Amino acid sequence: MNQEQITLRSLRKDKGLSQAQAAERIGVSRQTWAAWELRTRSINLRQLHKIRHSLDLDDPQILHVVEWGALTSIQSSQKP
Repeated sequence: MNQEQITLRSLRKDKGLSQAQAAERIGVSRQTWAAWELRTRSINLRQLHKIRHSLDLDDPQILHVVEWGALTSIQSSQKP
């Protein structure tokens, strides 16, 4: 696969998963996964970690997800 073509969608399809199957693996709705693929919703670090492990991605692959702007900062649940 050409590096310019690596997207969350292409990574999911390479694993033979539907959006619903990929979403179920990491505990989000199919609609959330679809929004990530369309880049209308951001992925936080916890979700990115789950995606990496559920799709068995290596560093270069997951960096493409980050590079196309899907990543947002992680929200801290702790108060200062």
